[in-house]
Amino acid sequence: MSIEVFGKTIQGKRRKQEDNIFYQTRSGVGMAVVCDGMGGLTDGDWASHIAVQLMKKHFNKRQSIDNIPNFYYKEIHHLDEVICRLEDEKNNQIIAGTTYVSAVIEENNLYWASVGDSKIYIFSNNSLNCVTRAHNYKLRLDDELARGVITKEQYDNEQKRAECLISYLGVGNLEFYDISNEPYILSDGDMVILCSDGVSNCLTEEEIFGVINNCTTVCEIVEQIITKIEIKDLKGQDNASLIVMRYRAS
Repeated sequence: MSIEVFGKTIQGKRRKQEDNIFYQTRSGVGMAVVCDGMGGLTDGDWASHIAVQLMKKHFNKRQSIDNIPNFYYKEIHHLDEVICRLEDEKNNQIIAGTTYVSAVIEENNLYWASVGDSKIYIFSNNSLNCVTRAHNYKLRLDDELARGVITKEQYDNEQKRAECLISYLGVGNLEFYDISNEPYILSDGDMVILCSDGVSNCLTEEEIFGVINNCTTVCEIVEQIITKIEIKDLKGQDNASLIVMRYRAS
């Protein structure tokens, strides 16, 4: 078996680049991470950088990952704590945060983890499906409405804040995050796409699906998706980052 992987990030029209990515394969195991630093906070670029560098360090340090869900659980809480406690040279607290999506492929087993609103898609059987959910205020509103804590009128009145993130690395004492406790069994040719919202807010799933179907390599897929974003030339285009991993059985 083998794992093909390629990724890319662009700054878009933002003042600075706050996305960071990492991908690597080693001894039949592939790891990918996309972190989108939060521009509404003071040091989103620093938060995403730290998260990626620590993931890289811990991935390379381990000889094997025996229990990947447990690895993710410990890693997410550790990263949250580290970023939450960041200080500047004057020992003042730095207010920083980053979203986080990561995937590990070990043989034909896929595991993933998510904090925030970056996305992971699985392309399998000629179908593209998003497996992550956005950890935003709407998630809490949906839960409270379902439990009868708030009325439909209250729910509708709060929709203007629905997209505000309520969970990210650096928030402290994470309440919302997702980890796949059981592996998704990959078939030959299946792909995993990790991306920041600079990609998912610019391109529809149908557009991403079209690119995948018209390309033969993961490098082509990434380059074509980035090109489509640049061609759209949206006002205020966010940093855009993605990684594509493809599992090969032989």
